[in-house]
Amino acid sequence: MADIILENYSIPPSPLYPLHILANRYSTNPTMPVDGYTLIFFHAIGAHKECWDIVIRRLFELTHTTQQSGLRISDAFVIDSPNHGKSGMLNRDILSSQFHRHWPTQMYSRAVHIFLTARTVHNIDFFKRRLVAVGHSFGAAACFLVRDLSPRVPWEFIIAIEAGISPSIEFPNTDAVITRSQTSAWLRPDTWPTIESAQDALSKSPVFRRWDPRAFSLYIKHGLGPHPASCFQPPKSTAITTALLREQEAAAFESDGILGVGTEAYRLTAQETPVHLISGGIHDFIPLNTKEYISNVRNGMTPASSTYIQGAGHMVCEHILSIL
Repeated sequence: MADIILENYSIPPSPLYPLHILANRYSTNPTMPVDGYTLIFFHAIGAHKECWDIVIRRLFELTHTTQQSGLRISDAFVIDSPNHGKSGMLNRDILSSQFHRHWPTQMYSRAVHIFLTARTVHNIDFFKRRLVAVGHSFGAAACFLVRDLSPRVPWEFIIAIEAGISPSIEFPNTDAVITRSQTSAWLRPDTWPTIESAQDALSKSPVFRRWDPRAFSLYIKHGLGPHPASCFQPPKSTAITTALLREQEAAAFESDGILGVGTEAYRLTAQETPVHLISGGIHDFIPLNTKEYISNVRNGMTPASSTYIQGAGHMVCEHILSIL
């Protein structure tokens, strides 16, 4: 198999969208004719665009060895939610002034849509591609909400992993999940004196203990960055902080994009486009009753399929990379 070529794209703020938008492209030959799928990945709250790196590389390997031409992947793109990862660091001042404790899921949807339609940036007509969306948790909700934007993105099908949606805050267990998530966001450690101390502390955290070591390394590299104190001289601080601000993480869980609006967008999307639901067999974040609700035709939900991966929790990919 040919080596994976990684390309980076950046769209500056504009009157249309006030934040920097960063994206990565994976391909084996960017100039060859496109006859396979183009995958568009959306990440979860607390993640970053590089969290998909290992999965994408493995998918290229698998499709390269298969004899089924229908599984061919031409390229894959991952777009940061602009308050996460390197994007969050780049947008920090704007986020603090314009989005303080406020982050609608739709802002991620808009960022992806702007990237897909920005032909002057990437010279790609995505609307002539065989597009497949892959969204995890909050990223799945953002993917469903893209349907509200024009021009409509022509997905061939969508894969929603541990879809982060619920009918309403009153739906059983939903309020408890959101309250717990926001409390965790506000109280989590977010500053360490060095990158080494951050890595040591996080490796002992229950959140990261079950992660594949490669996924954890990607988080240390791309989910953390210099603390604002590093801007001051002298002496220059070596302090490290999370790329995602705590107030931004907490705010993301208040968005209607993961509640009624996102669930309705999923219901309508599934009527038009095949949506394949994948859930972890361990219900450590999305409650089982929510997973059952969004997969049940009696509730007006029509996914093309619904699959559970035993042994995996909400962070499905980070938990099962070793068996991909």
